[in-house]
Amino acid sequence: MNPNRRPFDIAVALPGGRVFHAQAAMAVMLSSMRAGDPDRLIVQLPSVDVQAAGRLIDRYATEWGFPADEVGRWRTGADRRVSSDRHYSTHVFTPDDAGFVHLEFQVSHHVRESVFVVVALFSWEGHAA
Repeated sequence: MNPNRRPFDIAVALPGGRVFHAQAAMAVMLSSMRAGDPDRLIVQLPSVDVQAAGRLIDRYATEWGFPADEVGRWRTGADRRVSSDRHYSTHVFTPDDAGFVHLEFQVSHHVRESVFVVVALFSWEGHAA
């Protein structure tokens, strides 16, 4: 994370020559096993409104190949939750794996603040250090 949470460019090289590009607010690499090698990368993008989150998820659906109708269902639910009693909701989009790397896009809706946070989650088989 940059000082004052300024976004920074990130590029994640994936198997098969694919590359994930984004403006990130934060990126964290960690291990799911105590004292293990890293096997997770979490890239959190800056908070956005519902329109920007929708455009971003539409773009990821096209680039990464998850069904566009999933985005439509998410958008309908997000629009409905604006006036609900929920404080938080999350939707996960899962494209096909990129080689040995499993990829997920998670959209978190912080309802009371009316912001959305998109996170790209990369995971792969870990090994003990």
